[in-house]
Amino acid sequence: MVAQRRRFIAFAAGLTLMLLLAACSVGGDDNTPTATTASSEPTANVTVETEASPTKAEASPEAVASPTRSASPTAEASPTRSASPTATVAASPTETAVPESAIGEIVQLDPNQVPNFTLAIKIQATGIGGPGDATIDYQIEQSATDRFHLKADNSGTQLELWKIGDESYIAQAGGDPAPQPEGTDTTLFSPSTFLQLVPNVASDTNAQDLGTETIDGRTAEHRRVTAETFLQQASFLGGAAVTNPEGELDIWVDSELKTPLKMEGDLSWTTADGGDGKFAIDYQLTQIGSTPEVQAPATQ
Repeated sequence: MVAQRRRFIAFAAGLTLMLLLAACSVGGDDNTPTATTASSEPTANVTVETEASPTKAEASPEAVASPTRSASPTAEASPTRSASPTATVAASPTETAVPESAIGEIVQLDPNQVPNFTLAIKIQATGIGGPGDATIDYQIEQSATDRFHLKADNSGTQLELWKIGDESYIAQAGGDPAPQPEGTDTTLFSPSTFLQLVPNVASDTNAQDLGTETIDGRTAEHRRVTAETFLQQASFLGGAAVTNPEGELDIWVDSELKTPLKMEGDLSWTTADGGDGKFAIDYQLTQIGSTPEVQAPATQ
């Protein structure tokens, strides 16, 4: 039990560092040159004449003179070959940019306001300072505010937790679930804590409006934020200057709840010291109101 508690504390320390990510708030083609080709071969004009052969007369008085061989006809000049037609490459069409406007209200998922849901979160961060490089993978099933099952992988450190009413169970690194002593505080590993790692997006953030879509049977507004806009306000960078921002963050916002149903982004940049920075997220909120009741794990 002592060794298990030590691993528990080590994981908690790692999670605390990762929570430094929590405050993420984000506030023509040139025409192709015309290629013109015009080639004209010189006109061939040749005339060939053949002189008439002299008349041959036979010695016999009765012989009739052979007819005079007429001159060969004049060879007509070859026709002039016209120049090849000019080849013109049309300019590539200009892509019409989607206009940007304020993204509008987006609220973070609140497990108390939405008590039944299933959530999967994957985040990869490189060159962000603070806690340094990190890869996290969280899966949450909550059927009620006091019944949830959480699986977490924090850069290779694994934890699994069940909360069933007043009882709680923990399994570490793929081990068997073990009931926790009465009164064990599992607040640090509640869904609310892990949701703090999801980047917030301010309502006045400029974003492209990509229309309405259906996500897991729910209506959602699809918005897109550029890497430049996101990184300008991402607090995990600590105000550090970055260059060469690339990528986009797509967000599908539930039309009723105003909370993200889906987030996908793969952003990269060059850090102030010339290093590579990266932030990637895959967020999937599903089974709202239809997540099956979470059961206690089998224990030995």
